Amino acid sequence: MKYRITLILSLLYALNIFGQENKKDPRYIQYAGGYGSNDGVYLFDDGTFILYGYATAVFGEYKFDKNVLLFYPEKRELFEVYATQNKSLGSDIRINYAGFERGGKTLIRFNNVNAVQKIFNDNPNCFSVPFVSEMQKNVKEFTLYSLADKEFSDMIRPYNAWKYKNDKGYNDFIFVYNQPRREYENFSGIMETNEKGTALKLSNFGGENGYQKYEEKQNQWKELLDMKNSYSKYKEKKEDFIIANKHYSVIPNPDMSVYNYDSGSNQYIGKNIEENAEYYNDNPFSDPRYVRKFSKIQPETRSYSRILEKEILSSTVFFSKCNDASGKSYRYKGLPKSGLEAQYEKIPLTTTPPPPMPPVPVQK
Repeated sequence: MKYRITLILSLLYALNIFGQENKKDPRYIQYAGGYGSNDGVYLFDDGTFILYGYATAVFGEYKFDKNVLLFYPEKRELFEVYATQNKSLGSDIRINYAGFERGGKTLIRFNNVNAVQKIFNDNPNCFSVPFVSEMQKNVKEFTLYSLADKEFSDMIRPYNAWKYKNDKGYNDFIFVYNQPRREYENFSGIMETNEKGTALKLSNFGGENGYQKYEEKQNQWKELLDMKNSYSKYKEKKEDFIIANKHYSVIPNPDMSVYNYDSGSNQYIGKNIEENAEYYNDNPFSDPRYVRKFSKIQPETRSYSRILEKEILSSTVFFSKCNDASGKSYRYKGLPKSGLEAQYEKIPLTTTPPPPMPPVPVQK
């Protein structure tokens, strides 16, 4: 089953352009280009790069320190929270948990009660995204926790507990978990010449032989530039909100001039909703005709917290398991039951808020 993985919200930090002193180094132009194939690195001559692979596209900066290349990937917040007032929910609360299914133990505490709840069961599988939970309670505050695996524990210190206040009375949320990954840790590399040309050997990726430089085709170059320019424009706006449809699929770089705001429902409705109606009826996850603005909520506090086993409830927010005989394994209920499986085959690659970018080109 294909579904977008968060790159990303992934990727909500600035692509800073290196200073003029870096541009004077001719090696930025000499070594610019693609290294690898289905996975690898693309170096731009302005001191920025893209580390790419399956379900991975990480932006960052690099510089030369004598003969060593030092790479600084963009850092991501451990948690991100977006929210809106959805009048159709009444007094209920609805939360879309994005990225929490990808590994690592995550928990949530509502309204500062003594008990915390795991968001997923241990070793979840057979995912049915988006993961949406509904509650009939007044949520005034909540805390998200990450009890990372030992491999990643150093990456989240000293802040593994992010506490938020809901002082504006939001009732429709998107919670994003950016699982710590080694792709977001600093790394280094060197250039080596071999019988095939130039290879980039990295400290963390590419194996012993590194990534061989390839001559990209014109269409690949255009895709990479479009990806980079789209991301740069996204960051320049520095917006503190996202636009998403009712299934929590993010609409990247939406043209809001094609919408009318409906104050009665607090949503934006397309001016030409009949256009492509048949297509969107068959592909509801991609439907941009009715959307909402989700504002980003900043954490009230970030801290390091230890959770005692006795504090953790036995139940989880979601239970997801293949071939579960109990019938309790989670299924998304936002679509009519008829034809549900066909809809999942058409689901977009992510339901988390990523920067706008096309797929990473693959060398042919």
